[in-house]
Amino acid sequence: MSEDMTCSSDFKWTGGKDGIIDFSGKMQLPVSVPPVFGGDKEKVNPEELLSASLNACTSITLLGTLKRTGAPMEDVQSFTANTTGRYGKGKSGLEFKEFVINARFTVKPGGVADTLRKKVESTEVHCLVEKHLQIPVTLNSEVVVADGAE
Repeated sequence: MSEDMTCSSDFKWTGGKDGIIDFSGKMQLPVSVPPVFGGDKEKVNPEELLSASLNACTSITLLGTLKRTGAPMEDVQSFTANTTGRYGKGKSGLEFKEFVINARFTVKPGGVADTLRKKVESTEVHCLVEKHLQIPVTLNSEVVVADGAE
């Protein structure tokens, strides 16, 4: 990849503390500030968007890295990840303090769980979004067998 890439979105104010973000014609997303600041709790807020961006970037990077290292990805039945960001008052006002990502792989029965666990534990994942956040990010991963047996 020798050329720079671009990404963009458009914001349109809809009144009060609300707006709509348009992702280059792919989809529109109603947004607001967090409810604690008088925002609409039914709309996504910028803090949630940052958490979602980190979640998607880390998850996609983790899955791609594992595939490239020869992990038994064909035996993964499902993958889910939850990201929680903690923020509050800091030295310079409101700031993020940490993000925790909890990832879960569910694999087919048949003995690949230990192999995948070892690959996951030995794989370092630093996606583009995380690289530019100056906030601690913890990635916790769990591998379970589909029928619950280990």
